Amino acid sequence: MYYKHAKFAHLLGLILWIGPSTGGYLLFLLARYQKNDAVVLWLLDRFINLVHLEAAGLLILIASGFFMRSAVPELRYARWLKRKLAIVFAVFVPFELANLYIYDFIIKKAFSTGVGIAEAMLLYDKFSIISALVLLITIPFVFWLAIFRPGEIVGD
Repeated sequence: MYYKHAKFAHLLGLILWIGPSTGGYLLFLLARYQKNDAVVLWLLDRFINLVHLEAAGLLILIASGFFMRSAVPELRYARWLKRKLAIVFAVFVPFELANLYIYDFIIKKAFSTGVGIAEAMLLYDKFSIISALVLLITIPFVFWLAIFRPGEIVGD
């Protein structure tokens, strides 16, 4: 039962990590494309909550993953899980930390002081493009590892 609760939390964490900030950023891009500056500023003001929700989702993913791993001791030796964790800690966590840093310290500072707004937004745009490309490759691979568990003899 413990494992199923952790798996449920894992799926909720996944939704929180990928969903809100991705949707919010797409709205932000659409408003910028339509040159609706009032909506862009409103979305930027609200987007920080989504960035923090995204970070919380990743923390829930990691914590629930460790709970699942501790509930099933054999998982410690699963090669598919080791690969999945390598991607999480080599890609997802650093990207999330960079995202929080850029938004919390560069964009918020630029908007609060009125200095360097264009540069901050350009940095965030470049970071978002790089993130999207990297995540478009790594997230499906992590899903594949989690679903198909290559090398595992017995299915669940």
